[in-house]
Amino acid sequence: MAYTKAQVHTEVRALINEPTPAFWSNAEIDEWIDMAALDISVKTHCVETTGTVTLVASTLSYAEPTTFSPTVAGDSNIIKVYSAFLLNLALQKVHPRMWGHISATASDTPRYYSHFGGSLWFYPVATGAGTVTLLCSVRTDDVTALPFEYQHLAIKYVAYMAKLKDRKYAEAAQLYAEYANGILFQRTDLQDRGVDAKEEMTIPDRVERVLAGQGA
Repeated sequence: MAYTKAQVHTEVRALINEPTPAFWSNAEIDEWIDMAALDISVKTHCVETTGTVTLVASTLSYAEPTTFSPTVAGDSNIIKVYSAFLLNLALQKVHPRMWGHISATASDTPRYYSHFGGSLWFYPVATGAGTVTLLCSVRTDDVTALPFEYQHLAIKYVAYMAKLKDRKYAEAAQLYAEYANGILFQRTDLQDRGVDAKEEMTIPDRVERVLAGQGA
């Protein structure tokens, strides 16, 4: 079951052995929890969602969407766009330096896109309205928006910040090492999808139909 912010707060206080506020205030712990959510979401790209951009005729660039589906809690914006679809067809992602080398007629609908400078760029320029669907990862400062398997990292991050304030640098270093290793492990174990083997992508040269009762 996913943690609420209050539950993360409670777990942090248990770890730093201060159940009620004394040296560390509730306000600073809550602020550190927000910082942890931002750091984790940026470093792991674990908050995946979709957004839409409404195309307008003769417009080349568009602001990033600020609402997403599924909804992302907190102050969120796009880190990376993985795919973009228009009219159920995937657009090709290109680096901005390629724009001067792409040719297209003015009557074409967009076929290429870039994510650059906080904006989405589409080419050829649309001649009419349309909606582009983006598959993306976003950053957020709300720990409840993180997938459950990443939320425990926020506890280590906040405890690390608490030990820094207390000038217990050795304990802080140990907690940060555990946090950083956890980030690396989650990113490698959960985000790195691996490479498909060549044989998994090969269409067989000969396909035979097997009739019922004849076996394989």
